[in-house]
Amino acid sequence: MRAAILNEENLVTNVVLADEDTASQNGWILSETAAIGDTYDPETGEFTSPEPPPYIEPVPDAVSQRRARLALLHAGLLEQAQTTIDSLPEPDRTTALIEWECATHISRHNQLVGMLAPALGLDEEDIDNLFRAAAQIPD
Repeated sequence: MRAAILNEENLVTNVVLADEDTASQNGWILSETAAIGDTYDPETGEFTSPEPPPYIEPVPDAVSQRRARLALLHAGLLEQAQTTIDSLPEPDRTTALIEWECATHISRHNQLVGMLAPALGLDEEDIDNLFRAAAQIPD
């Protein structure tokens, strides 16, 4: 038989094979369905599985330049991004313009992204969300 080993909070920390006597002697709860991470309710004698964490869309490594600009436009940041690039000192300005105008894709960890983010008031989570939004824009 299977037995659930519980911690002080009645959380299943392990499931082992044991006979009824061994389970009883060790304070284990016999169960064919308990799994690690379940919570045991001693009043009802039932195990409850935890809710799965919410699905979070992965951050793409890169998006097309078109999608990147559309995502910035939808976020109201496109004009500010262009103004920021135009105001950079040389040679950063020319480097950024080459990336901005010639790259077919923008990598999440591109130097241009790192240069623009602070000027646009974006933190790491904001950048990730922009990349997720860009990836959802249809071709």
